[in-house]
Amino acid sequence: MNERAVIENPNDICARGRLIASIRTDPVDRKSQAVNPARVDHLVWMIQHHPEWDGFSLEPNWSLAEPRSLQERGIDITKRLKEHWLKQVGPEQNGAMVLHNAAMFFAIREPEFAASLLKRAITLDPVEPLYVERLGLVYWYAKQPAESFAQYGVVNSAERDAFAQRARAVLSTNEQFRPSGPSAVWSERFRNNTCRVH
Repeated sequence: MNERAVIENPNDICARGRLIASIRTDPVDRKSQAVNPARVDHLVWMIQHHPEWDGFSLEPNWSLAEPRSLQERGIDITKRLKEHWLKQVGPEQNGAMVLHNAAMFFAIREPEFAASLLKRAITLDPVEPLYVERLGLVYWYAKQPAESFAQYGVVNSAERDAFAQRARAVLSTNEQFRPSGPSAVWSERFRNNTCRVH
């Protein structure tokens, strides 16, 4: 049904979002799911046409944008998605939610870049608490050992270690980056609307 809706109206982001979500697996059972090229194609389409889509707004472990299985997290697919996100976050980007959503894609693999995107989002929309909360989350990801994210292809590096040290300092001295619960702001704002475009 959703496939037909997308064929009839490629801009039906609700149907496309349901297609992306229907292939999503439980985080515990991600190993069993093979690559689904159609899902990846739908993700690319959404990044290209609706990077502000709220399906990208969840934190990385739950985001619909995150490759779902170890196979989907392969270098080629991650690289393809990364290339499309990079096209969305150039200096001309003035959509805070787009910068946030891109940051959620980069949060685990490239936390320093994700933090820079979130700082830009905060500059564009300083009253939105979600961006500050997520910056704290990115700092938290950065201070975790790389081994914690091996399934994402994260490896130790001098750059990651240096950013992790800075993240620890920011988190230990700044109350504003401490989330009030897992995705507390996001869940309150977007709880009942899975097709929302900002």
